[in-house]
Amino acid sequence: MRTKKGIVITMLVLIVFAICGSLYAQPYNTYTDLAGKTIGMESGSVWRNVITNDVKARSKSVADNPTAVKELREGIIDGVMTDLSIVKTWVNDPAFSDMKCIEIPLSIFSCPMGAMAHKDDAELMKKFNNFLAKIKEDGTLKAMQVRWLDSPVNSATKMPDVNAPKTGQKLVVGISLDSQPFVYEGNGELKGYSIELMLRFGAAENLVMDFQPSDFGQLLPNIMTKKTQMAITNISITPQRQEMALMSDSIYDDGAGILVKK
Repeated sequence: MRTKKGIVITMLVLIVFAICGSLYAQPYNTYTDLAGKTIGMESGSVWRNVITNDVKARSKSVADNPTAVKELREGIIDGVMTDLSIVKTWVNDPAFSDMKCIEIPLSIFSCPMGAMAHKDDAELMKKFNNFLAKIKEDGTLKAMQVRWLDSPVNSATKMPDVNAPKTGQKLVVGISLDSQPFVYEGNGELKGYSIELMLRFGAAENLVMDFQPSDFGQLLPNIMTKKTQMAITNISITPQRQEMALMSDSIYDDGAGILVKK
């Protein structure tokens, strides 16, 4: 049997090795450096196959992105995978000065994003796609991308006035919060690329947007059960989702990124 002194010495040696390992741990510079590590992802997202098959890492589902970031800071996971535009927004925030973005090459993952509607709401989706085509043609959508996706945004970023109606027929729209720069709260109001897009759609069709927040993983089930008429945030257009709901034309073509500690 080990003596008490021997146990204490063994524990001290293990602690020293742990400290030295953390001090001399190599930083992650490319996605291949994360092979064998654990990467968190938002429940209901499309990242599991990329994490498993391309990064060769372990995936861990979490409720939402803030929870994933919290687990990254606590050392429970080694990275957080989500849309590249979101990761870039994070690392531009002073609160993430200890973090950096690792991009997944577009040859590995590139996916358009869209809005969802119930299979029965083909006329509604037709109206949305016609609206989308119009603002792509007149440059409005490109200006929105510059405002929200190509520029640093925060809670003080101002929403443009799009003259959306405040009374009249409502359109119930599912959203997922904490998805800056697509959907987030700042200074007491909803903001972001997807919010502006739907408000502009409401202005074009004289519809009042009734935004209903939920977890990201609940957006599709709420469409399928008709709790919401449309859903939008940063929803990738995938064959699996197209089997269960109507997906719009692309509102933005995004890549994938991994948030890691510097």
